[in-house]
Amino acid sequence: DDWEITLDWAARGYSLRNLDEESYIASVKYFIDDKFDVMLKGGWERNRSDEDVFGYMDEPGFLPTSLAWMKAATGKDYLFGGLLLNYYPLDDEESLRLHGALAANNYAKGLSVTIGATYYLDLFELLDR
Repeated sequence: DDWEITLDWAARGYSLRNLDEESYIASVKYFIDDKFDVMLKGGWERNRSDEDVFGYMDEPGFLPTSLAWMKAATGKDYLFGGLLLNYYPLDDEESLRLHGALAANNYAKGLSVTIGATYYLDLFELLDR
């Protein structure tokens, strides 16, 4: 149970007969121990729509926000990938996650570096108290 492999496919469109945008994503995660895991993730995006979800050309739509704000043109395909390291410092292992990531794609031709913290608050557990 030290490895996790995920394959994902998503299709988006204005109708079920017209799926103009697709994503194929694969990831491999290795659980180093109870506190650390590392993940490699990559994929391919295809956008064949004439306009975005709001009906305007070159505005944010179904594309990932970073590409949509860069005015990603329709009819483009691109590859993306990244490396993510997660650290879970608390004893319950999942409630607090500290993470760092490197990511790139061949559309923006750049590298992004992200660091952050995520805290998962279980509302049902709080309400049961």
